[in-house]
Amino acid sequence: GDDRVLVVGGDTDGPGRAYEQLDSAEIYDPSTGRWRLTGGLAQARLGHTATVLRDGRVLVTGGCTGACATSVEVFEPRTETWAPTADMLTGRTRQHTATLLRDGRVLVVGGYDVDREMSVELFDPQTGTWRLAAAMNAARGAHSATLLGDGTVLVVGGYTPTGGTASPLAERYDPARDEWTVPEQPSIARSDHTATQLRDGRVLVVGGPPAVELYDPASGSWTTGGRLHEARYAHTTTALPDGGAIAIGGWGGSWAY
Repeated sequence: GDDRVLVVGGDTDGPGRAYEQLDSAEIYDPSTGRWRLTGGLAQARLGHTATVLRDGRVLVTGGCTGACATSVEVFEPRTETWAPTADMLTGRTRQHTATLLRDGRVLVVGGYDVDREMSVELFDPQTGTWRLAAAMNAARGAHSATLLGDGTVLVVGGYTPTGGTASPLAERYDPARDEWTVPEQPSIARSDHTATQLRDGRVLVVGGPPAVELYDPASGSWTTGGRLHEARYAHTTTALPDGGAIAIGGWGGSWAY
């Protein structure tokens, strides 16, 4: 809530330290334009998620630690310290998602090295505990998960663990019912893409092929949204105040689809 930015873990390819996983964390202060080190993680990790909870703490889940990590840590920004919390029920390495729900819980979906499961978990910050949620209809990693205006979560695409191919399957999770439904499907298989909610409530799905699609939560339908000038994946897409969006960087080519 203080506008600072926390950067956690990852790896380095510097001289003599190729692909070394990091346990360090840094804070960027936009008021000074400077970075500084803060308290480090108890466990080095790569491919984890970091989710800001409603009380301002940051929940870090999973990642590659030489094995598929079940461990979870919480960062307290007031003291700049880390504390362990209950482990996840399923080890998850890179390319799972963690989505903050409207009731304050965190929905963790998919990822690689989850024993080929379609498992989903919910974290309750009030109790510091995890429980299994209803399983998805398809196992996946490198997907997108977007919180919609009605509190449901749209999960799109990703890799299937068996075969390593991109999936066109979309699913929608209702936390109140603990239930997944399968809406109308997008026409394009994608992974390592982005799904960004626009000001009008629609979700813009970008990446993999240059073709762009839009999901309308009100009607549950998909429409085409033009084409990128260049195909890309593992990029960022940011909604703009004027209702549009900007896609930046990423890898080019057709590796992701």
